[in-house]
Amino acid sequence: MYAKPSHTHVSQLQEDLALLSQGSDSITKYMQRDKSIVDTIGLMDAYVGEIYLVIHILRGLNQEFKEITNAVRAHETPINFEELYKKLLNHEGSLKRDAARTNDTPITANFMAKPNHFNKGNHSKQGCSNNGNQNQ
Repeated sequence: MYAKPSHTHVSQLQEDLALLSQGSDSITKYMQRDKSIVDTIGLMDAYVGEIYLVIHILRGLNQEFKEITNAVRAHETPINFEELYKKLLNHEGSLKRDAARTNDTPITANFMAKPNHFNKGNHSKQGCSNNGNQNQ
């Protein structure tokens, strides 16, 4: 009834998965895109293991998620998709709260004192008298 998907199409989807990055997407949207590609590959009777999905997700995350990426990679046992999703959502929420706090910081001005012209004058007079002494 249906033609078997071509090896080329499966390969293209696998490449799309490998090149996918978070960019400006939220964690939810980014991970949905990853999962959608993996599900499509699965419908074509090809298999992408959950560990490879997790690796692709970690590889495409923005720099602000580096702490989570390093922790997951250093962990002895592999993390599954759902656990990773929860951790990334928590971290994303933390980043948003931190950003909101920095935006609520009151605006302050730095005080700069005007130069003291009296001291400036003394230095120049000393310079003249020193020069005068040198000429004598």
